[in-house]
Amino acid sequence: MVCFILSAIVAKAQFEEGRWFVNPALTGLNITHNTSLERTTVGLEAKGGMFILDDMALLIRGGASFNVNDTETNILTLGIGGRYYFNPVKIYVGADVNLNRWDYGETNNTRFSVAMDAGYTYFITENVTIEPSLYWEAHEGGFATYGLKVGFGIYL
Repeated sequence: MVCFILSAIVAKAQFEEGRWFVNPALTGLNITHNTSLERTTVGLEAKGGMFILDDMALLIRGGASFNVNDTETNILTLGIGGRYYFNPVKIYVGADVNLNRWDYGETNNTRFSVAMDAGYTYFITENVTIEPSLYWEAHEGGFATYGLKVGFGIYL
């Protein structure tokens, strides 16, 4: 019981107003499935931000996705959003708005998307976490992607 209370106190300190964090997702573990094209994609992602209130962070998102089949569709993403942490359980929910640059080989297209995710923050040290999450992203054009990703968090 004492260990649980101490870990909850330490975790609370990581989510305080004014603290910064970086959250890169691991290569190859951000796997999505497109519902309209039946295509699987592997991607990279990094988020970073600052806690503007206790348990509430403002985020900047950057990412890249690459198809694993024959098509040459690559996607570059830049977005802004927020994340809320439920303490002391260390579960978070987030949402962001993104600008996606789709590269189809010889043609390009720019689309907006809205994304949501929910995950768990597991502290492996005082400032480093492993953060598995589920996400869903609705793209302009009427289709969605969803998936599982695993990232690291570094809380400064």
